[in-house]
Amino acid sequence: MEKLKLAAGMTGEQKRYAVEAALLLGFQTETATFPVITADGEIPVPENMEELKALWKKSTGGTPEEYESASKHTGPIFDLDFRKEKGLETMLQKGDFLKDENQDLLPDVLDVKIVLPEDADDAMLVAACNLAWRFGMETTGYKGTITADAAYTGNRLVLEKAEQTELVREKEGESVKVSLRGDGEELIAFTSRLCMEFPQINGQRSWKDLLMDMVDDFVLRGADGQLAALKAMQKEQTGEYEVYGSPLWNDTQKKEAGDAKVYNYKSGQKMYEKVYELPWEVEVFEKLLEEKVYPQIGKGSKVKITGAVSENIKVRQKIKEKIEDRIQMLGAKPEDTSVICAYKQGYSWIVEEMLPVMKEAQADQVEIYFKPFLPEGQTDWLDENGATPSYHNLNADTPDKWYDLPIRYLQELYPVEDILVKELGIDYTVIPSGAFHDSLIMTSVFPTGMIFVPSSLAL
Repeated sequence: MEKLKLAAGMTGEQKRYAVEAALLLGFQTETATFPVITADGEIPVPENMEELKALWKKSTGGTPEEYESASKHTGPIFDLDFRKEKGLETMLQKGDFLKDENQDLLPDVLDVKIVLPEDADDAMLVAACNLAWRFGMETTGYKGTITADAAYTGNRLVLEKAEQTELVREKEGESVKVSLRGDGEELIAFTSRLCMEFPQINGQRSWKDLLMDMVDDFVLRGADGQLAALKAMQKEQTGEYEVYGSPLWNDTQKKEAGDAKVYNYKSGQKMYEKVYELPWEVEVFEKLLEEKVYPQIGKGSKVKITGAVSENIKVRQKIKEKIEDRIQMLGAKPEDTSVICAYKQGYSWIVEEMLPVMKEAQADQVEIYFKPFLPEGQTDWLDENGATPSYHNLNADTPDKWYDLPIRYLQELYPVEDILVKELGIDYTVIPSGAFHDSLIMTSVFPTGMIFVPSSLAL
């Protein structure tokens, strides 16, 4: 990364331009290594406004057609930070200095000035440049300059020379003043680390998250606070304790609780229990065959059996073999035995039963339609038959009432089209289906068509 060049004997105006340059450069970067201004830096500090403007590397990409910024669609966003009082933890996040006015969860207004003393030394300048650079990185927009003189009374970050390095926040009416105090290499190291790491703690957690957890503990919403209260009570009075606390109590905290019984206050209490022994569907299927089908098979009969169970193809193949062996034992001939998957019956039937037939016939075109389950003699779909979606069971006076579109059967075939294309070596365009999807409804309003575009890996 290229850094600003720190020169000896810089004037007050040059120092202010250095801070402004740090803000502009930071605004154009996503990562940085601090400090951002050093004696061996590659970027000269601008001497005037024209040189400062020259540091702006405007994108040549342009704005995409029909682009609309979020500022045209603003609306309130609920703030998950429930604390009434905020502090330094928000200095480099959305807060007093970095504001989100277009409600896109990203700061877009920089509402702070850096006050650099007239006699600021190199350490103060480096500290100011570090913070200006970081402010630039954190906002998606800013106006004007970031430096101001001592008379400025708005939101400001004031650098002061002091023996002890510290950051102090004060509220002055409607404004916030943050004093950065320190001197020499310690001040440079402090601001460099601050700008590199703050406000993150570990990974994605920040100081704001930690402080919110502490508030939860103080009001006994958090597990640590509940544990502390329990231990205080145990110290004052011995006895048996039961804690109905946070769901986030861990094993270590429960061990610290001693003999106290700790319950999750959100956990349910068992009021009633009944155990149902559900038979395996394969056993039910085979029992039906033994009781209802096999007794009707006579010697020399030609037998066709079709069944469906929700098991994998290996289990179903064993069932099929068992059925055919049983038919032969009865002196009959198993003419056609089919056991498809009950979970996606259409898909299972096409891939397992029909695909081998189509391969043998060298099919070059496949048409897929669904059978309209209509009352005898009726050929047109009516609303009550499911031609319009109905996702509730109100007025369900008949078990045959539709709750979804009739083309749901075709949707359940996915991804049979990809399988057919691969196995038969044909094109997608020669596998028309009778699925209308949303257009089934919209055609009653205006002419509607749908284009299906196959994609890589069916994504």
